[in-house]
Amino acid sequence: MNIEIKRIKYCKCGCKKVLKNQNKNFISGHNLRILSDTSKNKIANSRKGKSSWNKGIATPEKVKKKISKSLKGKSKTEEHNNKVSIALKNYHNNMSVDEKEKRRIKYSGRIVSVETRKLMSMRNKERYAKKEEREKISKSVKKLWKDFGYRKKQMDSQLLKKDKQSKSAIKRIKKNPRTAGGYGKQGYFYSKKNNKKLHYRSSYELIAYQILEQMTVVKSYETEPFAILYYFEGFKHRTIPDILVTYKTGLKEFIEVKALWRIEDNVEIAKFSAVENYAKENNMNFSIWTEKELGILN
Repeated sequence: MNIEIKRIKYCKCGCKKVLKNQNKNFISGHNLRILSDTSKNKIANSRKGKSSWNKGIATPEKVKKKISKSLKGKSKTEEHNNKVSIALKNYHNNMSVDEKEKRRIKYSGRIVSVETRKLMSMRNKERYAKKEEREKISKSVKKLWKDFGYRKKQMDSQLLKKDKQSKSAIKRIKKNPRTAGGYGKQGYFYSKKNNKKLHYRSSYELIAYQILEQMTVVKSYETEPFAILYYFEGFKHRTIPDILVTYKTGLKEFIEVKALWRIEDNVEIAKFSAVENYAKENNMNFSIWTEKELGILN
């Protein structure tokens, strides 16, 4: 009897794994293990700037299912996770400012389909539903926030974000004052002193404009002239005074038009103090016009 002996072929990298395809010498990717660092660098340099063969080709559903099955139930060790996090941090820290900006532009404003969003939300719900997972996340976040450097970075990024938002809001309001909203009626008032229409966001502001028009001492006045920085609860903000009046004597004065019930608010007090300090530093006056000054209350 002729007995056929099948020879089992192993991967030549030394991992002692059986080759599925007996015609090959290595498992996919294992050939790089026996290469020296110089040859690895040569291959990396030759591939730089070239797009991969499978770029733009969607992964088939069968392959996705196979990958998910193979990864299910496999937990990565802490050493592996630490190595990955260190490698990613080093990669991000070594990136130039231009590269970071390119990546930001590339990934910002990406349109994600409704199905993908639903899948993401389902996965997150499943993940955070487990008590152990929530405890892990809370512990890691607490550790991070104990580090002063990390905390400072987060605070600075928030301040920069708020600063950008307030600048864009100021630009938007200047283009179209109606976008700022207001308490009560809004509209436009024609000013003879300024020879143009001025926007008002409340009936109180309209009364203030009418009073300034009748005052012979007033040369001109400007609505919402510019932004002034102020701090509230450790965060940087911007406030825009309601009116900047220029008198015939050359003196300038900021006027804030506010209701009596609003002037006792902590945020408003912080704004008033910032505008008042700016006025003092620049030899200007500051006043608050409420129902009393507007003649609404006797």
